[in-house]
Amino acid sequence: MDERETPPAPQGGEPDKPDFEAGDVHLVRKKGRFAIWCENVWYHYKVPIIIALVLIVALSVCIVQCAKREPTPDYILCYAGEASLLPTKNNTVAADMAASAESLIESGGLRIGNGVRIDNWQVRKGAALDSYNKDSIQSLQNELSTPIAYLYLLSEHTFDVYTTTQGGRLVVPVAEYLPADSTVEITPDGYGVYLRSTPAASLPGFRDLPDDTVLCLRIPYAAFSHGNSARQQFDRSEALFRAMLGVAAE
Repeated sequence: MDERETPPAPQGGEPDKPDFEAGDVHLVRKKGRFAIWCENVWYHYKVPIIIALVLIVALSVCIVQCAKREPTPDYILCYAGEASLLPTKNNTVAADMAASAESLIESGGLRIGNGVRIDNWQVRKGAALDSYNKDSIQSLQNELSTPIAYLYLLSEHTFDVYTTTQGGRLVVPVAEYLPADSTVEITPDGYGVYLRSTPAASLPGFRDLPDDTVLCLRIPYAAFSHGNSARQQFDRSEALFRAMLGVAAE
């Protein structure tokens, strides 16, 4: 019986193995021209593209925010005093005041436009160390210093303390707005009117304010350095001030 020799193993290690196991499928795809173009553009212009994308996102956010932002009302009244006007299910004083102000505006033949807004801060006498009270006082002082609104309803204490500065008063004398036969009650200093004595005192919202509430009008701010919008806001506030006093618009 012939014996066959077993072929010797290849020198230098194990025999060569294929790059993939049997049964594996490898698909080789050639890159398209568009993919190659994109890679080239990204390689050469990566930084400008990133900057452009950031600017586009930022611009989109700004546009969305501007679209959501409510327009500034044509009439703004500010209340600061002992009463809380924080809207709740049972507290509709601020909303009632806005509705009553709109009725005065309409009855006086004035343009409502974007409506009425009531800004309010609860400022309690004798609670100066209370953090909430301090924040309310600071907000009121900021408003009086650089006003957005010009028409104010203030408790008598708040009126006496915060409308007075070293240079004088932040509010206008009211005598020039009243006819000689007016029966409204003016504050002793002549710079405010007690709301309780005005025709507006019987209207919803206004009639719910404390008895010592003072109605006053801030002086024009720094020659209207904010531009025409500040001039218009003062003129509208002045017209509503007259309406609340029961005085016909000029």
